[in-house]
Amino acid sequence: MRRRQLRNTLRESSMKTIFKLLTFTIFLLVFAFHVLARSFSFVYANDYGWKVDLTSQKGGVGLGVASTPFYLGERIILFAYVTYNEVPVQSVLVAFQVNNPQDSLLILSTAQTNSSGYAQTDFTITQNVYPHYPSLWNAFASTSPAQETVKDTMSFHMLSPVGGFSFSSQTQCYIRTFIAELSVTFAAVGTAKFLKFKKR
Repeated sequence: MRRRQLRNTLRESSMKTIFKLLTFTIFLLVFAFHVLARSFSFVYANDYGWKVDLTSQKGGVGLGVASTPFYLGERIILFAYVTYNEVPVQSVLVAFQVNNPQDSLLILSTAQTNSSGYAQTDFTITQNVYPHYPSLWNAFASTSPAQETVKDTMSFHMLSPVGGFSFSSQTQCYIRTFIAELSVTFAAVGTAKFLKFKKR
């Protein structure tokens, strides 16, 4: 009689242990599946699907990448490159937004992508728009195809031209060359006068 009771007790204990192990195993499997599903969806969302990349004529390629600086009065061209699964998409409406350093809205416009997947807009920041330079500005591009909103941000510095004038890179090169030659000339004249004074 006692042996039967002992066997029954051992059976019940074994069954409880097996049940606990099965429950714990199922819990681990569900948790692992949940983690893998989230990881897969994260990779999928970042590598595939809809994307928009905001750039300018001076750079900024890549999500969140800044552009090189602009000068006051210079024409700024913004490009939005829209893709789906890395393939450019045509006729997608893109909204452009530019905020000043105080995060106030300056420009809001829309444009459709062309056959290469690019939409563009342009603008010029003048002296009366914002009085303090240099300053950091932020541009945004967003689109909502298939009820899914994607966006990109690009920052850029706005610099004040020296003396109130801005020059092209070629003109700046001529100016630097002229200044360098002028410095050499003055140095040569100064050396000649010094040598002449020494002879006396």
